Amino acid sequence: QKYRASVTARQPELATARRNVDEVIDAANKIEKEKWFTSGVAGAATRKISTALGDTTYTQLSKDLANVQIANIKAQGGSLDTVGGQQLIRMANGDETYPPDVLKNIARRTQADITNIDLQAQAAQKFSSKFGDANMNAFKTSWGQNADSKVFEAMNIYNDGKLNSDEKKAMIDKLLGNDPSQRKQFFQKYQNINKLVNTGSL
Repeated sequence: QKYRASVTARQPELATARRNVDEVIDAANKIEKEKWFTSGVAGAATRKISTALGDTTYTQLSKDLANVQIANIKAQGGSLDTVGGQQLIRMANGDETYPPDVLKNIARRTQADITNIDLQAQAAQKFSSKFGDANMNAFKTSWGQNADSKVFEAMNIYNDGKLNSDEKKAMIDKLLGNDPSQRKQFFQKYQNINKLVNTGSL
């Protein structure tokens, strides 16, 4: 019941979280076009100089993104007492910044987490109404076996109205690779996720 309540409680906040992450991607795209940045030492130096001169764009983007990720981790019962969790806390405090390309990659993974939580809550509610909360571990096992971050990311790319069909295909191919057996596994997970969302079980 606690598990279901935690993912369900996060659901009403997801629209705002999605908007925040979309804004991070849009802003990162804009900065990428307007300014010269790299991911290496020169890029890090440029970001530090920029921040020192009062350009808080990077700090704010990183903070917004980190706060969404922290909320997602908490909703799924995760801990921030890890190396990744501590890094998120530093980002949320404005102590760490990343170049636009890295920010966009983090943002897309964060979008995948948001989709995971949203669909997981829907599926858990379906399962609970059919089989009761006492059997929720069976649902958690089924969801865990199919909840692949890459599948959720591919779903987001496919549903992104800002991309044309060629851009979507190129991004999904890059994300999922060209190995036929792997692609088959990803597709099977996608079908299983949809079945869990629609029926609560496989």
